[in-house]
Amino acid sequence: MKILKLFFLLITLNAILYAQDSEGYELSAILFHGNRNIATSELENVVQSKETPGWFLKFLHSIYENIGRPPSYFDTALIPIDVEALKNYY
Repeated sequence: MKILKLFFLLITLNAILYAQDSEGYELSAILFHGNRNIATSELENVVQSKETPGWFLKFLHSIYENIGRPPSYFDTALIPIDVEALKNYY
């Protein structure tokens, strides 16, 4: 009986440790400050980083992958690429 309890404890502990969210932070908003001449929608098309969709689109995507969009996560590797793309666009 002790072995069964120990086994159950190890399985539970393992599930708790590996249940952590390893995806990262969702990119909820991209804000462009100081742009007076170019529309925000144009600048959003220039950068590779994308805002995460709303809950409804994520829900639809979780049901059927052809509908909605998956969440977008913050990626530090895209920052220099986005900055360079914006410099080239301006």
